[in-house]
Amino acid sequence: MSIVFNIMEDTRGLWRVCREDVSVLEDLSFASAIRHARQLARDMHAAARVTTKVVLSSPEYEVILVQHARPADSSEPWQLDNESAAA
Repeated sequence: MSIVFNIMEDTRGLWRVCREDVSVLEDLSFASAIRHARQLARDMHAAARVTTKVVLSSPEYEVILVQHARPADSSEPWQLDNESAAA
């Protein structure tokens, strides 16, 4: 299972964050849309232990901005090693 958060520009030049076809947040600046989408993906990844992605979408292109992968062996306890994260 994978959860994708899409960042899309609306007709007024503002940005929105969508999950599938449902708008989660609207009327954002570009930087704010990226920040909120990344936080949503991080939170969902931590809570549901699923792969999450943030994708910048337009009719011409899609760019993956971040992807949080599910652990290879999901039966193992999930913990971030602070020493390796600081490196």
